[in-house]
Amino acid sequence: MSRHSKKIDLSVFNVLLVITIVFLLTPVVPFAFLLLFAMYLSNFKGKYAIAISLGIFVFVSIFSDDVIKLFLDEFKMTLQKFVDSIIQSKFNYDFGFLTYKSTSWIVIFILALLVSGYFKLCIDKIKEKEKAGIIPLEKEIKRVNKTNKNNLYKEKPCKCNFETDTFIGYNKSKKRICVSDEAKHIFVSGTTGSGKTVVLSNFVKSACMKNYGALIIDGKGDEGKNSLLEITKNFCSEYKRKLYVVSMNDPDESDKYNPFAFANETVAKDMLINMTDWSEEHYKTNTERYIQRLIKLLMLSNCSLDFNSIIEHISADKFIELSKRLVADNLINKGEHTQNVEIAKASAQIADSASSRFSTIAESQIGKIFDSNGIDIYEALREKAIIIFVLNPLLYPETSKAMGRLILIDSKKAVSKLFKDETRKFFIFDEINVYASSALVDLINKSRSANVTCIPATQSLSDLEDETGDKFKNQIIENCNNYIVLRQNSFKSAEDWAKTLGTRQSMEMTYQMNELGTTKKGSSRRVREFIVHPDDIKSQGVGEAVYMSRDKKECQRVEIYKPF
Repeated sequence: MSRHSKKIDLSVFNVLLVITIVFLLTPVVPFAFLLLFAMYLSNFKGKYAIAISLGIFVFVSIFSDDVIKLFLDEFKMTLQKFVDSIIQSKFNYDFGFLTYKSTSWIVIFILALLVSGYFKLCIDKIKEKEKAGIIPLEKEIKRVNKTNKNNLYKEKPCKCNFETDTFIGYNKSKKRICVSDEAKHIFVSGTTGSGKTVVLSNFVKSACMKNYGALIIDGKGDEGKNSLLEITKNFCSEYKRKLYVVSMNDPDESDKYNPFAFANETVAKDMLINMTDWSEEHYKTNTERYIQRLIKLLMLSNCSLDFNSIIEHISADKFIELSKRLVADNLINKGEHTQNVEIAKASAQIADSASSRFSTIAESQIGKIFDSNGIDIYEALREKAIIIFVLNPLLYPETSKAMGRLILIDSKKAVSKLFKDETRKFFIFDEINVYASSALVDLINKSRSANVTCIPATQSLSDLEDETGDKFKNQIIENCNNYIVLRQNSFKSAEDWAKTLGTRQSMEMTYQMNELGTTKKGSSRRVREFIVHPDDIKSQGVGEAVYMSRDKKECQRVEIYKPF
């Protein structure tokens, strides 16, 4: 069995006892010193002296209570003289030597025996600890506690500034817990029904209140009451904020979207390439070259660049036809046209495959979302608007993944144009496992310089491992300095988060037992223990979370505030 020892600190009591004796019971002092010296020489136990003094006191109280009464009266007189001397600033106090009469000295001697016995008992305990090796252990515990105090996370929350912080809830002491709007990104994780959407809603409200631009990607795709979409609509209405809703659930009513607006040929190519996975690297490279050349030709022809116009010209025949038209208009020379024809012929099969991949989206209901006059993320953020993308992984699993990745590249394009913009922006990414890619890691890594606070969210770390592997999960964790961890149902997810939140130094004490009880033998050793144990993470209720900020060196248990 093991337990952590708790020591009662008597140092304050000892100081007060000495002060009382020196000023109010001064005659006790010489007797106490003589008795203590005698007990030290004779190795007389302090506990026996205490027992004897208490026995004498009881005997005197029973058979001569007048002695006790007289002593108490004289003690009151001594106390009054002491107080008067302080009030009048005339220190003519006699320390009780002239106040106490003959019979009171019996009580003074009893008190001297009691006091000397108490301090001899303290000395005896120190010797026992030295003999048992407890004092070195206590020194080691003090060193550990000092290390923890200097290096570990505060339980006392930092003060909230509602102009620059986002309020998320209360700690166990009912103190407000806030996250800085300038936080170096915030990773939110919580299983179904744990309160993840409520956490995100606090950041949505904060953005609406403070006139921040915000990008939201809802990878869950639900609608109706308490959905991220409905919450966002309500806050935008309450605070009169411009809102763009690009929804896969209702393409006909969706705001139109054009991620290719203001994009150069390289960025536009990256958007298309990252919409899908590629099994062969050389095939991906050839497709990149072909699409980049096509977009360049479209830009030379002053054709409005959008998803549909690119897909319309992506076949090899349309590619060559476009090149011929540019030659006729003297926008490219014949040599460039010849090169274009060679690329088209060499990449005919690639072009047909690429056309099939992207035409599937363009020709579906989702294709109605794209329009040359549609909004892009940069324009929305420049307006300080809120733009929310609602995916639908249940109905369109592959298209939702492609759409999410397209949005991420558009976000990177927006960030590249926002580096000189000093206004704060929130990027909220819910259910990142649906559209996870290297573009998300790169976006989180680079966006802080553009005054963007990213808030990725997922149900569990296992979701990220299943979709993208352990490397991607670690990169997301590495790029976030703040974590809000709600309930995790699986032990692995809870343990992963406990490891991520870290450990602290502690002393483990073990005691040897037998059938009669303790043998007064044992051991101690330094150990590392979780700051937050996996079982604590698993047992959290709805709306309960652990908030850790490596920015502030703060770790709190939080009851999440529901702002709607």
